[in-house]
Order: sequence, then structure tokens, then C-alpha cells
Amino acid sequence: MRLLLEPEALRQAFRFMRNKEIRERLERIRNAQRDGTLLFKLREVEEDLHTHTLRKCPNTVLLNSLRRSQRVSLRHALDFRRISTP
Repeated sequence: MRLLLEPEALRQAFRFMRNKEIRERLERIRNAQRDGTLLFKLREVEEDLHTHTLRKCPNTVLLNSLRRSQRVSLRHALDFRRISTP
């Protein structure tokens, strides 16, 4: 679900973002790529994309659908982690 909805939400949010915000987020992505997969860097990039950027999307129906799908994905990830941990 997220793969279908998120690109449209990002397109809608983009109109409301300042150039400075976009540059800062792109720089954090570049830094994360350059530094490898450091957990704190990935978390920052994830928050930029899925929290701060999407917050600007004016389509509340789309955003609520995305949030519900993220909760389901998170729940599945936590369940899998619990099952696979000895």
C-alpha cells in the first residue's frame, strides 16, 4: 500500500516545501550514502521522508491511509523480529 500511496503524497507535499528544506534533506541522504548504513543516519533520513516531508501533504485521506499502512508494516516487522530472535 505504501509503495502506491507514498509517491503521490510526496508529490503533493513538495509544493509546500521551501528550497532550504529540500536541500537539507538531500544533503542528509547524501551523507547517509557516503557514511554507509549507520543506523542513526538512516533514522534521520527515514524521519525526513516519512514524517517531516509527508506532513506537508494537504491530502489528509491519503496521509491517513499511509499512516495506517505504516502501522501495519511496523507491526509485521516487530512480530517477525520476535519470532526470529532466539
